[in-house]
Amino acid sequence: MGINPPRPLREDDDVNAFDCGQSSLNKWLQNHAWRNQQTGVSRTNVICDSGTGIVVGFVTLSSGAIERVSMPRKDRHGKPDPIPLTLLGQLAIDQNYAGQKLGHSLLFFALKTAKAMSEKIGSFGVLTHPLNEDARKFYLHYGFENIPGDTHGAMLLRMKDIEASGF
Repeated sequence: MGINPPRPLREDDDVNAFDCGQSSLNKWLQNHAWRNQQTGVSRTNVICDSGTGIVVGFVTLSSGAIERVSMPRKDRHGKPDPIPLTLLGQLAIDQNYAGQKLGHSLLFFALKTAKAMSEKIGSFGVLTHPLNEDARKFYLHYGFENIPGDTHGAMLLRMKDIEASGF
């Protein structure tokens, strides 16, 4: 049993069996991902079990921005208001596939995609809003920093840090 590389969500993807253990993420994938894909609000990429074709993980990216005043002082100077970012809105792995570093792989795919797009469209970094403390620890492990001034608990990985990591 293998996992296919990330690819864009398709209308015929079976997402109904997906269960990452967080009902809000499961419902988002099942009820909103395809509609958002169709309207261009966000792009969802999925990884699937190569044997069964079922969706075992997904990551969603879109354009975003954050008010300059929310950013640490060092990141405000000379920046527009709001500051353009890439939003990592959703990232989840089905519980049956946990422990295989698939979240790591999807995050790297998202960062590589964000870096490539930043060469064409300005983006100061990748912003995410972790759902819980476990997700926050996951992102901290990969260099994301809490944004102290953001009332929504956002985390940021600056594009310059992504570049320094070799993406």
